[in-house]
Amino acid sequence: MPTKNPKLKSSKAPKLFKYYAGFAVDFVESAVHKTLSDMEICNKIVVLDPWNGSGTTTNTCSKLGIPSIGIDRNPVMAVVAKAREARNRNFEYLNLLCEELATPPAKDDPLLAWIAPSGVAILRSIEKKIRNLSTEQDRSLGYVLLFNLTKNLLKKYVSSNPTWIKKPETRSRIRPTKQSIKLELENCIKRAQSDENLHSQATSTIITADSRFLPLKDNVVDLIITSPPYCTRIDYAIATSIELAVLSCSEAEFLSLRNELIGSTLVENGISQTNEWGSLCCETLNKIRAHPSKASNGYYIKSFLRYFDSLYKSIIEISRVTKNGGICYIVVQDSYYKEIFIDLAAITTDMFITNKWSLVEQNDFIATRNKAAINTKSNKYQSNKIATESVLTLRRES
Repeated sequence: MPTKNPKLKSSKAPKLFKYYAGFAVDFVESAVHKTLSDMEICNKIVVLDPWNGSGTTTNTCSKLGIPSIGIDRNPVMAVVAKAREARNRNFEYLNLLCEELATPPAKDDPLLAWIAPSGVAILRSIEKKIRNLSTEQDRSLGYVLLFNLTKNLLKKYVSSNPTWIKKPETRSRIRPTKQSIKLELENCIKRAQSDENLHSQATSTIITADSRFLPLKDNVVDLIITSPPYCTRIDYAIATSIELAVLSCSEAEFLSLRNELIGSTLVENGISQTNEWGSLCCETLNKIRAHPSKASNGYYIKSFLRYFDSLYKSIIEISRVTKNGGICYIVVQDSYYKEIFIDLAAITTDMFITNKWSLVEQNDFIATRNKAAINTKSNKYQSNKIATESVLTLRRES
């Protein structure tokens, strides 16, 4: 079992893209080496991360020469994961600013929510050059630089809570000059050049797909290293709304993405709990449903039903694609609804056991990046904001 704290940052932490939910390179390395040692095999495993996020699992496996598959529904994260596979550290080809006058943006360009048309036109001229790059990895790297550039320009609209991205009134939109954009781009390139994690020895497969419907055949995966969205109401579509705007994600596409991401604050009607989720999950949901606070039996219970339904369906898919005897390292974090404790480690374990897995080991760590303390109004229910992250080691049984 990897004994390292999965979220403890090290000197190997990537500098290419800041991502709240990522885990440590050291953790992935220890999980891979432990599995290879226990199975007494040499680099003949396939690793899957069904919630690949920024690509720590796939990028680390590439450096180790291990084939891996990274899946994430959010197209932003697929771009970031592919960018981390880029081998070319010569950024001269990213001299992207066009000398000619930029073309005015489309009237429905999503970046216009934050940036005046003149600034959006410059950014889209940069994107035009990115789209003309020859390889997918180079294009992805270019897009990540554009993500960072745009988010740095809009930093006053990004709060400490990743789900709160503000949008100004039209007259208050920023109006960056070509010179200021060029300067910010140069800073982003310098930061990317200092990221030693850009070099890879093998190519991982990065797929944009839903964890509830994995586009993989049965029994093809030996090792899972992953961390699903926590049950803490962090809406990752909103958290990446600026990057999605860079990708020209329309309002309809954005809403569709929010509906499909686990952890979204949107609710879905018609979901019923089932005993297959385990007795602890059902007991927890019953307590939430019976809580006297406003909307507990309405909006909030629907939100939790949606979360656990998505988690369980994802575990069914993980079970389908994993070989008998395969290993899963999954990182989860506990939380509270009001004063009701949500033991996500135990609930997740129950769901895996239902699908013919056994728990090998559980290691607990104090969460180093707990967002629970942001909502100070919750102090009336639960003053202790310390959260525990658990690494569950599970084995697929025949």
